[in-house]
Amino acid sequence: MPRVRQFVLPLNNPDVVPPHEADHMLPNDIVVGLVVGSHARAYPWWILANYHVVNDTIQGRTPVYVAMCERCSGAAAFHPVLKQLPLRPLIFQISGVGMGTFEITDAQTLSTWHPFSGKAVEGPLAGTKLKRIPVVLERWSNWKQAHPNTDVVYASYQMRLRDHGRLGGTVGHPNRIYLTSEPKALNLVDDRLPTNEMVYGLLGTDQNSGIAIPLRELQQTDYLELTFESTPVVVFLRGEYRVLGFERSFQEESLTFRLHSNDPFQIRDQTDTVWNQWGQAIEGPHQGGQLTPANGYVTEWYEWCTLIPTSDIFSDTLKTRRMRSASELAAEAESLLKQALVFQQQNNWERAADYFRQAIRVQPDLVLAHFNLGAVRAEQRKLTEAAQHLERALELQPDFTEAHVQLARVKLGLNDRKGARAHCLRAIEIDPDYDGGYLGFGVILAQEGDLAEAAKAIERVVQILPVDASKRVMLAEALEKQGELKRAAEQYQHALRIDPDNLESHVAMGRIQQNLGDLPAAVVHFRCALKKNSELADTADRLSWAIATSDNGSLGDAAEAVRWAEHAAKLTRHQSPEILGTLAAAYAHAGRYEEAIETADKALSLARLSSNEQLTRDIQHHLELYKSGRPYRTSRE
Repeated sequence: MPRVRQFVLPLNNPDVVPPHEADHMLPNDIVVGLVVGSHARAYPWWILANYHVVNDTIQGRTPVYVAMCERCSGAAAFHPVLKQLPLRPLIFQISGVGMGTFEITDAQTLSTWHPFSGKAVEGPLAGTKLKRIPVVLERWSNWKQAHPNTDVVYASYQMRLRDHGRLGGTVGHPNRIYLTSEPKALNLVDDRLPTNEMVYGLLGTDQNSGIAIPLRELQQTDYLELTFESTPVVVFLRGEYRVLGFERSFQEESLTFRLHSNDPFQIRDQTDTVWNQWGQAIEGPHQGGQLTPANGYVTEWYEWCTLIPTSDIFSDTLKTRRMRSASELAAEAESLLKQALVFQQQNNWERAADYFRQAIRVQPDLVLAHFNLGAVRAEQRKLTEAAQHLERALELQPDFTEAHVQLARVKLGLNDRKGARAHCLRAIEIDPDYDGGYLGFGVILAQEGDLAEAAKAIERVVQILPVDASKRVMLAEALEKQGELKRAAEQYQHALRIDPDNLESHVAMGRIQQNLGDLPAAVVHFRCALKKNSELADTADRLSWAIATSDNGSLGDAAEAVRWAEHAAKLTRHQSPEILGTLAAAYAHAGRYEEAIETADKALSLARLSSNEQLTRDIQHHLELYKSGRPYRTSRE
């Protein structure tokens, strides 16, 4: 089933006012502040808490997307413009809750994104990353002092009276966690830091790794220089929450800094270029240059370690990175995997996928998590993502036969028959007695029209699993499609000996025996099938036809023929010309010729509308018989 989205309307292109007109603001209100070029803008926390997402435009020409979560204290901003969609910036809104915060979806492609990493995690744009804009959390009084030409988003006095407005904004509030009645996997067991401790999370290149820098560590120094995944970075904290981070390189040169000024905060590099807190070179050889924002954001620990369970923690106090042990990670991954498997068995695909992803974040090389997530995404018809995880499972365990067959099914769904064939054959090569390999290969051959070879492949499955009724039925179906009715009947009989209540086999045996002319056997199987499921319109139609058009009175009486034909007509809302033709034959068999003529007339009209010339001629011939007071007595081909 498609996932149910819970859309919350965003704030689009809000009104702004200059500081001297901002009578809706209080000095201690927290704002999310950003600077684009030379223009500063403040987004009040208490306004954002009502929308969480802002689609805005700075100075009428630069689109920006801003996100803020009042629960986890996370905030971020991005340029919502992509090369593949150049004509219009992406428009975002909340679509659900998960991973310790909310999820967002773009209106153009309905891809799902993490609000603070700027990465699409699902949908047509999965894997796409937005360009980050640095933001800070700051008190309004401090922000407007540092940026006297700023503007600020405006809201009415009535909104100020709401709960969010009265709070004005709180950051890192203790014991406050984003939960819902159906919470997705939250990492509440990683106690390396207090749950609500504020951190600056720095994401790795693939956004599956990261390092958390507690704000209390940043308070101990003017700025912090570090290298993470080969990327040199500088991070600094000014005031309570104003954290900014930039890549510590410019024009392919790695930079080192020393403090130039504390108020305003400025740093000087080895070329004597002075940089301000927004990563802008304000004097020196690189004047006019701009440092690339580091891929990080401020949030609370529980949200960060839910997104990046394997995160390092930078501790200058300890002069080390505090990492979780391999055994701790393995134990947590195993626990998440077990929960995921429970949801998978319940066909709760979305919850299962969430837990499998969480297990993979904790232990990226967990083969079973990749395999089962691939299987779940296949069930959800997310075939491209399913293929990615199954391929990863096979990278980790190349002789995983089940993964080869599952990937073959996915590739078949992606119309890659060559790839599907290759994986089935590889599974057979690994284990010549693995039924799944032959079964998948048989399906591929059948789709390619090679029914004889398909039947041989499925026959091998039957040899491996001789007492599996479903495999006997599959072989019988393959043989029936080739016209080998007697061999097909033998396999259906085998299936019925294994499972006497096999509905599919009874229906098929009735059909085959009817086609072979053994009407007494056909009627027995039709009755068995209808006893198990009376809603089978085609089977009811065939039973009625066998009785009504045969000279063999022992097959059944006219009343039974009429009863089943009327039932079939009702199931098809009297819109099937074939079934109405059977009903007309049953009425004639019962001597009810007026009803037979009326019903045949309607069947004839429907047959003409369907442009089925042969059916039209047959019903016309039958109608003539009924008008002359004679029933139709030739068995249907």
